Amino acid sequence: MASFKSIGTDNMVNLFTGDFSYNIPLLYVGGYPINIFYDGSITMEQEASWVGLGWNINPATSASVQRSWSLALAK
Repeated sequence: MASFKSIGTDNMVNLFTGDFSYNIPLLYVGGYPINIFYDGSITMEQEASWVGLGWNINPATSASVQRSWSLALAK
């Protein structure tokens, strides 16, 4: 029987700094994932976001490349 393994449990602790981070997939909107991410490297100057101190919601982004072609008329 395979053991249960939660999503994103690999490399949760940075072995150099000891900081904890965790990524939780929330839902898909139009085929793009929306994740909530926790980063434990909190500093004294850091302010809480609207989802909490150290937490961020990461909407997926898609990059589109737009190219303009100029046609040179040969004489």
